[in-house]
Amino acid sequence: MHELRDGKADEADWAKALPIKSFGAFWSGQQPKMPHEARILWDDDAMYYYAELPDKYLTAFGTKRNETLWFGDVFELFFK
Repeated sequence: MHELRDGKADEADWAKALPIKSFGAFWSGQQPKMPHEARILWDDDAMYYYAELPDKYLTAFGTKRNETLWFGDVFELFFK
């Protein structure tokens, strides 16, 4: 089991996870304007992710359930 407790990437296990540095809005083909990085770890009990997503100006759309949040600044994980 991983010793990931506080949501910070200073635990030793995160150093072993390969960084994902190339991702953007797949529907527009746009890449982030600032460097982004995410890491994913898992064990028999859970999956963990960590992301650093700097942005100079955060935007959000919608205030109700199932609104068009993806038009703003979002980070989503999709599983198949």
